[in-house]
Amino acid sequence: MINIDRNNNMYDYILTSNHYSGDVETIYFIKDKLTRNQFEGYLIGNAIKYLSRYNSKGGEIKDIKKAITYLTWMVDHKNEKVM
Repeated sequence: MINIDRNNNMYDYILTSNHYSGDVETIYFIKDKLTRNQFEGYLIGNAIKYLSRYNSKGGEIKDIKKAITYLTWMVDHKNEKVM
């Protein structure tokens, strides 16, 4: 299971951004539509994206935290926790 703890500030800006709408968290929808391997690639790809661009955005710590979030979800996913 991807551990989505709404009380943890690290996840708040990824899961509750104003530009997302609807009743289903996007991460749940994506996981449902992808194979296990595709979803792992998605998680790793997003971690790489945020790590590779944080310097170009003034070294924002927010992008590092986003990468940590995706890596944490990857650990949860690899531990076969069910969403």
